[in-house]
Amino acid sequence: MRLIVLLSRAGSIPEALGALSELKKLAMHDNKLTGSIPRELGGLGKLKALRLNGNELTGKGE
Repeated sequence: MRLIVLLSRAGSIPEALGALSELKKLAMHDNKLTGSIPRELGGLGKLKALRLNGNELTGKGE
């Protein structure tokens, strides 16, 4: 899988996305996402683009 675009989503970011090792682009912008960004996304070594703007995410970047 190379690209995931999730629209009209509410709730938290699924931790299971961290298992998609071939993912290159993840777009979840302008939704109603809350909570923090799962640590599992940090292990996506091929991820080149991540769009999360326009949500209500909390927490500190590490």
